[in-house]
Amino acid sequence: MAELDRLFDTLVEHGGSDLHLRVGRPPLIRADGDMRRLDGEPELSNENLQSLLSEIMKPRNKEEFDEVHDTDFSYEIPGKMRLRCNVGMDRFGMTAVFRIIPFEVIPFDKLGLPRAAWDLCMLSKGLVVVTGPTGSGKSTTTAASTMDRIIDSFPEGRQNQIRAMLANSLKGVIAQVLLKRIGGGRVAGLEILIVDRGISSMIRDGKIHQIPSAMQVGGALGMITLNDSLCNLVAAGTVDSDECYIKAVDKDDLVTKLNGKGLPLPTHMEQQPAEAAQ
Repeated sequence: MAELDRLFDTLVEHGGSDLHLRVGRPPLIRADGDMRRLDGEPELSNENLQSLLSEIMKPRNKEEFDEVHDTDFSYEIPGKMRLRCNVGMDRFGMTAVFRIIPFEVIPFDKLGLPRAAWDLCMLSKGLVVVTGPTGSGKSTTTAASTMDRIIDSFPEGRQNQIRAMLANSLKGVIAQVLLKRIGGGRVAGLEILIVDRGISSMIRDGKIHQIPSAMQVGGALGMITLNDSLCNLVAAGTVDSDECYIKAVDKDDLVTKLNGKGLPLPTHMEQQPAEAAQ
């Protein structure tokens, strides 16, 4: 049994998703999106961390780390857990991050995802992009900008070709962000873009900026913007408005939607006149 296994057990006991190790700091865990120090655990020295990691790193990962100061691998405690591991280096010494990977895949109906997401899973062909920031359980800036990022990653001379390819093959984009659930745990806020003929033409013609407006009227197809999804979570009492405000990209639009639906505003805006929030 590796010495790190004790910390992995503690991670599970605290309901955490990630364990962070860094020289000069005690072990930290991420639980419900928050970083917490493990009580009673001492600060790690470089020698101590090297010893802990050497027990679980495969020879090829040790070689890779020696060469580039970075390596990724998996680690499993049979019958208990699997972890995705990254070992790197900062100015203080070695660092390591471990994320628990569930043994069982959660059934779709337990994820609370809308029907439109299920329909995208049932497609027999075409491209579906699932995007989100690190740790989101895979928004960034609404689903439309995902296409801009894809297109802009290619040389300018090829971008018209890529637009045409996306217009023909892209079927949908799901952008996801995780929020703290009232009472504990986390829940996904989703932005869903369904590529119909109109959206396809906008992609082909380079009119990506028109897509958000099209999404506003695309509810019948299953489209939803991130801010509408966040408002729904507030209305359901699942997430508070402060958490939604933090995760929103277009914060002014979120406040306008919350106010228009008579939903609670973020705490720092509660004292403002209603017209100031419009």
